[in-house]
Amino acid sequence: MALMTRLEVLDYAGPTKWRWRLTTSTGEFLADHSVSLDETEWQYEAFTDLYRYLKWNAVPDRRVAHEAELTAQVAEWVRTRVFGGVLAGVRGPVRLEVPPEAEVLAYRPWELAGTTFVIDLPHPSRPKADVGDRLRMLAVFSLPEGAGALNLRKERHALARLVHEIAAVNQKAIELRVLQYGATRERLEEALLEQAGWDVVHLSGHGLPAGLVLEDDTGRRDLITSTELVDLLDEASDQIKLVTLSACESAAVTATEHLQLLGLSPAVRTASESSGSLPAVATEIVRRLDCAVLAMRYPVVDDFAIALTGRFYDLVLGKGRTVASALAVALSKVTSGPPTPAIPALSAATPTLFGARSGDLRLVPPWGGPDELKVDRQKLAEFPEQVERFVGRVGPMTRATTALAPRSGSSGVLFHGMAGAGKTSCAVELAYTHQESFPFMAWHVAPPDGHEIATALAGFVRALERQLPGLKLVHRVGDIDMLREALPNLTEVLENNRVLIILDNVESLLTDKGEWRDERWALLIRALTNHRGFSRLVLTSRRKPMGLRDSVLCEAVHALSLRESVLLAREWPHLRALIDNEPELAVRTLQIVQGHPKLLEFAEGIAADKDSLAERLDLADSTWHIRSTRLDAFIRDGESIASDDDFLAVLGNWTTATVAALPDDAVLLFQMLCCIEEGDRLGEVVAEVWPKLWLQLDRPGDPLDVGELLALLVEHALVVTVGSSYRLHPGIAETGRADVGVEFWGAVDNEMAKWWSEKLFDGLVREHRQQLGSVVRQAALGAAPYLLRQRMWEGLNLAVETAIQRDRSTATAASLLPIISTVAEETRGSDLEFSVNVNLATVLAVVDESQAEKSFRDMLESAVADGKFDDAVLVLGEMADMAIRQGRFKQADDLMVKQFRYLDKAETDSLTRLVNDARRLQVMVAQGRGREALELAEHYLAVVGEKEAEGGYFSAWSAREMLLNVGVLAAGQSEQWQKSIEFNKKLLEFKRMRGASVYEQARASLNDYTSLIGLGRAVDARNLLRWCCETFKANGDYFQLGKGLAALATVECELGNLDRSLQLGLDALRLLYVSDDLAAISVAHGNFALHLLMSESDDMTVWVHMLASYVIQKCAGRVKIDGRSVVAKVAAMGISGQEGSFEWVSRKLEETPGVQFGELLNRLGVTDGQALLDEVFRQAERAALEQSGRSGTVS
Repeated sequence: MALMTRLEVLDYAGPTKWRWRLTTSTGEFLADHSVSLDETEWQYEAFTDLYRYLKWNAVPDRRVAHEAELTAQVAEWVRTRVFGGVLAGVRGPVRLEVPPEAEVLAYRPWELAGTTFVIDLPHPSRPKADVGDRLRMLAVFSLPEGAGALNLRKERHALARLVHEIAAVNQKAIELRVLQYGATRERLEEALLEQAGWDVVHLSGHGLPAGLVLEDDTGRRDLITSTELVDLLDEASDQIKLVTLSACESAAVTATEHLQLLGLSPAVRTASESSGSLPAVATEIVRRLDCAVLAMRYPVVDDFAIALTGRFYDLVLGKGRTVASALAVALSKVTSGPPTPAIPALSAATPTLFGARSGDLRLVPPWGGPDELKVDRQKLAEFPEQVERFVGRVGPMTRATTALAPRSGSSGVLFHGMAGAGKTSCAVELAYTHQESFPFMAWHVAPPDGHEIATALAGFVRALERQLPGLKLVHRVGDIDMLREALPNLTEVLENNRVLIILDNVESLLTDKGEWRDERWALLIRALTNHRGFSRLVLTSRRKPMGLRDSVLCEAVHALSLRESVLLAREWPHLRALIDNEPELAVRTLQIVQGHPKLLEFAEGIAADKDSLAERLDLADSTWHIRSTRLDAFIRDGESIASDDDFLAVLGNWTTATVAALPDDAVLLFQMLCCIEEGDRLGEVVAEVWPKLWLQLDRPGDPLDVGELLALLVEHALVVTVGSSYRLHPGIAETGRADVGVEFWGAVDNEMAKWWSEKLFDGLVREHRQQLGSVVRQAALGAAPYLLRQRMWEGLNLAVETAIQRDRSTATAASLLPIISTVAEETRGSDLEFSVNVNLATVLAVVDESQAEKSFRDMLESAVADGKFDDAVLVLGEMADMAIRQGRFKQADDLMVKQFRYLDKAETDSLTRLVNDARRLQVMVAQGRGREALELAEHYLAVVGEKEAEGGYFSAWSAREMLLNVGVLAAGQSEQWQKSIEFNKKLLEFKRMRGASVYEQARASLNDYTSLIGLGRAVDARNLLRWCCETFKANGDYFQLGKGLAALATVECELGNLDRSLQLGLDALRLLYVSDDLAAISVAHGNFALHLLMSESDDMTVWVHMLASYVIQKCAGRVKIDGRSVVAKVAAMGISGQEGSFEWVSRKLEETPGVQFGELLNRLGVTDGQALLDEVFRQAERAALEQSGRSGTVS
C-alpha cells in the first residue's frame, strides 16, 4: 500500500453527523474533527447533488460564470464546515476509508476541498496476474442516443490516437481494442473471456450508470444493466487492474441547453438527471473485482473527458506514475484555467478514485510499441483514412448502423446527395466503426464523373477479388451471359457470409436519370443486394440509382439538423461567442445557413465582424426568397426542407460575395486554385505557377507571397489546407470557375500546361541517368487535361504516348482513352492523324485488344496504299509487339517478315531497325532457338551502347531493355541459369536507373524464377514470386498475377507442396483466360497437367490439360510435342471414342473454373476445332513413334 495519509469515518450517525480521524499511513494520529451539518443550508442541498443544483440554479445568461461562483461557495463550505481544519498541511492523495454503514459518503464531492481522494470501502482482496508481454486495454463505448454520436466519435478517436502516441513515444507494448458501433453483448463477453485477459477496461457511455447500450443482432438497442456489466467484468477479474467509467454528457443534452439559451427550446428535465449514481457502479466493481476504478462523479462534457483521460493515461501508461498521483496531476493541469463551457467549474469535483489499489497501482507496459488491433490494417488496407472532423449525420448514420446489423433484413445502404455533402465520409465512418462486425471488407471508387467506364466493372471485380479471399469472378465479367450465370452463386455466398462492400462515386456509372449505363452493373448490383442475409453493400452517389431493391436503405446526405448545427457552431470560436453573447444574431445565422456545414464555416469566417455577417445573411436570405424556400421549418422542426439546388445557389452567391470582399491578389489566387485540377492543388505546384501566371496576366510589381494569401483564403473558409494540399468544396470551386472569364481560365491552363510540359521534357532528357521515369509518367498525365482544354493536340499526343509507353496499367489506359479519342476526332485529316491513331490503338491494346488489332490493320492497309512505308513499318512493329505479348509467335514472325519487305522502302534510322531485330530475337526464343538468339542479343547490346537516344520512334532505353530481356529468356532456355540471372540483374538496374515503377520491375523480376529453380534456390524463387504477385495484385494487373501464380505453382511443386501447387494452378488458369496470351495459357495448362500427374490424379484430366497446352501452342504457330508425354503415348496407341472428340475435350476442360477453351479458340479464329485436334493427334503420334525409335518402346 502506498504511503498515503488515511482519513477514517468514525462514529457515523447519519449523512449529517460523523467524526473524521486523520492518521499517517502507519497509524500515527494527526488530527480529528466532528462533523454536524445543517440540512436546511443551501450549501448542503448543493453538496448532496451538485450537478443537479447547478443545473437548476445557475442563471442561463451567465451560466458558466454563475456555476463557478456557486461551486466556489460550496467548496469553501466543504473546507470549513465539513472538514474543519483536519486536512491542514496534508499533501498528496488521501485514502478515505468509508465503513459500510456510511457508504452514502462515498458519493459526495470531497474533491471540492482541493485534495485527491481514494475512496476505500471494505471488500475482499483478490490476487492479480502480472502484465503479460504487452499491456492490454479494452475500450467499450455505449451506443449513444440521438445526437450523441457526434461526441462519441470524437472521444473514441482521441483515445485511439492517445494510446498509439503513448506506445510509440515511450516505446511501450500496448494493445488497444475498441468495441463500438455494432458491438453486441456476445462480442463483449467473448472479448472479456479471452485467455490473455485485460489490464485496463475503459467504459464510456451516455447510458451509464443505467448500463451500457449496445446492439442485438437485429440492430435494436440492447441495454446491459450495471449489475450485468459487473457480472461480465467479474469473469475477467484476475487480470483487470483498472476500470475507467465515464458518462459523457450526451450531445443531445448539450444542444438542448444551447437552444434554450437561444430561446429555441423550452426547458426540460433530461433523463440523465435521474439515471442513478455512477459511483455506485464503481463501488460494486471494487467489491467484486478488487481493482482500481476511476469514475466520473457527474456527467461531463467530452472536451473535459478527452483532456483528462489524455493526461491521466499518459502519466500512468507512459510515465509510470501511480494511478492516484496521475489523477492529481492530470486534474490540476486540465482545470488550471478559468471555467469554460467545455471545462466548467464542476469538473474539479468530477473524477474520483475508488479502491485501495488506486493508491499504489502502477501499470508499466513492457518494452515495445503499439499493437493496433483497433484497426485491422490488412482488412482496411484499401480504405481511405477517416476524416479528422466528422460532422453530425446522426440520423443517417444511426439508421445505416441498424441496417448493417446481421439480422436487420437490409441488404445495403445508399448515401446520396449533393457534391461535398459528406457521403464518402459517412461510408468510411461506417466501415471503421463496423470493422469488427465484418470479417471481410472491400472498398472501391468508381471512375470520376465524365471519365471512361469501359473498364470500370472489371476494375471493381478485381478490387473485390483482391480484398475478399476466395472470390473468383473476374474471368466472367467480359461476357454478360457468363456473368449472369455466376451471379446467383455470388448472392448465395453473400447471404451466408458477413461481408461489407463499399462502392464510392457511383454517379459516373449512371445516366442523368439514374439508369445504369452498362447493363452488367445493374445485374451485379442486384446480385449484391438480392438477399436478406449477413452481407451488406454500401453505395455513395450524387444521383439515386433506379431499380434498387426495397432492402437497400436510401439515406439522403444533405444538411445537418438544428441540434447538430448548434454543436458544430460551438466548435468554431467566433460562432461560439455569437451564441454566448449575441443570441438573436446567432439564431438568424442558424436559420440562414440551414445546417449546411460549408455555409456555417463561411459564417465563422466573418462572424467576428457582426455588420459583415449581417450583410452576408441578408444576401443569402434574398437568394432563399427568390427560390421560394421556407426557412422557418428548420427552426420549428429541426430539419431543413431546402433542395440540393437551393443549397448550391446560396453557396454560390455566398462564395461570390466572400471573394468580392477579398484583396485583388487573393481573388486572383483563389480563381487560379478553382481552375487547376484537384490533384494539382499542392504547395509546390501553386508556389511555382503563381508568379508565372502573374507575369502572363501582366500584373504590376511582384505578386504577394502565396502563404500570406492562402492564409487569407483559409480564414474566409474558401480553402482548407490538408498537409501540403489545398482543398476546395466542389460547389465553391464550381462558382469560382463560373465567375472567371474564358481568357483567365485559358491563361491558367496555358501556364499549367507549360509547367507540366517542362517537367516532362526535362524528365525525358535525364530519365535514364537520374531515375526520373516516375516524374516523366506523372508529368505526362498531369499535362493532359490542360493541353486538352487548350486544344494543343501535338503536345497532348506526346503526353499520351509518353505515359502509355511507361505505364501500361489498366487504370492509366482507362484514363487516357477518352483523352486520346478526343484528339483522334479533332486531328482527323491533319498531319497528326497517323501518329494519334497509333497512340489510340496502343492505349486500346491494354483495354480492348481486338479493337486495337482492327485499328492497326486499318492503319496498315491505308499506309501501304498511300506508299507511306515508314508508317507501315511502325504499325507492323506495334502489331508484332502485341502478337508477342499474346504469345502468338507465328503471327509475330509473319508480321516481321512483312515488315522486313518494307524496311528498304522506308526511311527508318538504325535504332528503329535495331528494335525490329530485337523483336525477331524474341520470336527466335519462342521458337526454341535460344542459343542463337543469345549470341545475337549480346552483339546488338554492344551496338545499342553506341547509339544516341534520339532519332526514332523508340528511344534507346526501349531497345536496350528488349535485348536484355531476350538475353534473360535465351540464357534460361539454354539452361545457363546464372547468366540469365545476370542479364536480368542488368535489366533491373537499368529500369531502376531510369526510374521505372515497382510494377515494371516486378514484371521483369518474374523471369528469374526458372533460373533460381535451376540453381537449386526454390525458396528464393518462392519469395520472389510472392512479392511479384502482391505487386501485380496491388496494381490491378490480373493477367500478370495469373502468370505469377502459374510460376508459383511450379515452385510449390518443386518444394513438394502438391496440393498448394494444384490450387495455384487453378487460380492461374482462371485469371489467364481473361486475356488472349496463348503462351501463358499454354504453359499454365501444361504445368497443371504435370502437377496433376505427380499427384496421381484422374488420367483423363491430365490428358485434356496436356492436350489443351499443345492445341493452344499449335494456334500460336509453334508446337513441339514431347514423344514421352501422355498425349503422345495415347496418340500412339490410337485415339478412339470420346477422347478424340473436340466437343468432349472442351467440355472436360471447362469443368475447371474459368477455363473457356472453346471460346478462346473462337476468338483465335478457329472454325473447325475437330480438325485442329486431329492435326495435333497426328503430330503427337509422329512424336511418339520417333521417341520409340530412339528408346525401342511405347508404353
